[in-house]
Amino acid sequence: SPSLGLGRTPSVRRGLPVARQMSSATPELAKRRSSCSAIRDDKARAKSSAVDRSLRLAVQWNRLEIVSELLKRRQSEHSLAGGAGAHGSRAWSHREGSTSTEAVSAASQGALQLALEQEKPQMVDLLLAHKASLARVSILSLYSLGPGSLGALVGDKLKPIAEQKWKRDAKTTEQRREKEEQTYGETVAPFIDNLIPGYAKAYRSRYATHKLRGSDVFVWAVLSGSWELAQTLWRHTKNPVRTGLFAARLLRELMKKMEHVAIHSEQLTAQAEAFERHASGVLDELGS
Repeated sequence: SPSLGLGRTPSVRRGLPVARQMSSATPELAKRRSSCSAIRDDKARAKSSAVDRSLRLAVQWNRLEIVSELLKRRQSEHSLAGGAGAHGSRAWSHREGSTSTEAVSAASQGALQLALEQEKPQMVDLLLAHKASLARVSILSLYSLGPGSLGALVGDKLKPIAEQKWKRDAKTTEQRREKEEQTYGETVAPFIDNLIPGYAKAYRSRYATHKLRGSDVFVWAVLSGSWELAQTLWRHTKNPVRTGLFAARLLRELMKKMEHVAIHSEQLTAQAEAFERHASGVLDELGS
């Protein structure tokens, strides 16, 4: 047929209809795009992993300025990824369900766990300001570190945690979290309940899932005798008045158990009075 002076249609190969050519080319094009996207995704993950390793090292060295800079870099990288093309890093970000805020939170979460384990109050304060969550901390990993400065009074009661059975019995993240909440209810909650009756019942009455809260991490710091860290965590609790008074009562009950050890008794009294002052100070501010 005549070409009307336009020449042969470029998309038509001899002997093959246009529709068939497009059908055969589409899977190949999709495969190429998928391969390119996978390469970009791998590079993005590798880069993020390198930043995360640097973040953990900076936490270990207690380099606040480096941690702050790394977290800002992560936020900047994911903000740029959010503006990439549909087949670039943005696609990976969407598949992971990650916004820039969530990405920074994920990056800072492991660092927060490490900062808590190494009892670095200033680092914990910085990471919480960068969207890390106390509610997502592995609290039994903290208890398994040992009894802290309060000695065997706490440590002997929590021996099942130190054995790490709750980790071995779980295969997925969800199962591990569920097992951790169950183990906490069977070990830590009854121990605290012996000091403050009603705590175990209150713990069981929490939501069916996500029972562990940020305030439970604060209680761990108190029971460990990590006073500076406990003060830092108290400032990040949702109900500082109730949490402060709870800590004061917990310490006074511990003092009764340890009255034969004068040094501990003095420390517990001083800290109990400090938390009572903090709680009173919050009430004064609310009333002014």
